[in-house]
Amino acid sequence: MDYLNQLPWGFTFSPTDEELICYLEAKSKNSALPFVDPIIDFDIYTAEHPSQLHMQQRFNVSSTHLYFYVKKRGRGRTAGNGFWHANTAGTKVFNHQGAVIGHRRSLVYYIYDSPVNDDKKKDKVIKKEDKKSVKSSSTKTNWVMDEFRLQGPNPKSKSSSKGLRWTICKIGKTGRTFGGNNIDEEEVIRSAWQSAAAAAITIN
Repeated sequence: MDYLNQLPWGFTFSPTDEELICYLEAKSKNSALPFVDPIIDFDIYTAEHPSQLHMQQRFNVSSTHLYFYVKKRGRGRTAGNGFWHANTAGTKVFNHQGAVIGHRRSLVYYIYDSPVNDDKKKDKVIKKEDKKSVKSSSTKTNWVMDEFRLQGPNPKSKSSSKGLRWTICKIGKTGRTFGGNNIDEEEVIRSAWQSAAAAAITIN
């Protein structure tokens, strides 16, 4: 299906936090939207690097951010040879009437200073990380993510929490737009440890 033909010329997807929660609520309830959904289902943690995520977009409707429906995860957020680390406790998202309808948490992508090939080892490192260990074993990049989730039901409510398994991940780069030719610090590091790995294979 040609999704671009379903959008008006010049369309730009730039939703507010409240609007993203509305998308998430519709997704959680499996409700059909009156228009093509610009957000797709994709497990962002399967990507080797955030720079690969733009290839998963249904269409390019934003020059600054990528949007995905992602199933809720626990504490481990490894992705490729790096990980997403929460740098805030999270903030509440309100509707126009002042009611809490969801939550937003900001994360930053860190890349390890050397290759880590054992997935179990990576998960173990992430769960025990603190600010000091993060700075000593990895480098902070300019890739950032806002993770949105719905407000949970009242503990006394009998409502199902099945819909709460979904989140929306909004991914971008600080001070950058997609499609540029800038060389970022994580790309330099990644190139370095790829060269080291290739050299090790040659020696063996």
